[in-house]
Amino acid sequence: MAIYSIETEKIGDYLNSPEFNKLEQYHPAITVAADLDPDLLNISGSLVNIRKVVMNLLSNASESIEGGGNVTISTLNRYVDKPLGGYDSIKSVEYAVLSEPDEGSGIASDDLDRIFEPFYTKKVGQERYRFGAGC
Repeated sequence: MAIYSIETEKIGDYLNSPEFNKLEQYHPAITVAADLDPDLLNISGSLVNIRKVVMNLLSNASESIEGGGNVTISTLNRYVDKPLGGYDSIKSVEYAVLSEPDEGSGIASDDLDRIFEPFYTKKVGQERYRFGAGC
């Protein structure tokens, strides 16, 4: 796995992409703002996957807001000096943090345990993309 810097222009690249323009067309009443730390720490990961994470978070946030509202994508550096609840294996060091708070209704407590299951969704009546043989 390579180590990358998520620079402002990397996220800005997505915010200027055809994919983001399509998201704006689907959700014209949603405003997306960026608050990005220019001195963000490097992370280990794939640029393609980082872009997909940003795209999916923005898409899900936009879909969760009824009517109009705001979504903010932000980055910051954070020092963790003791384990966080539920994350006992995290070391005490500095981390790069990506967050996307929105004005949506949030995730129901019954669904929180399932959100990382592959293909889990609460979306009904939306076009689904199928991959693989025979789909």
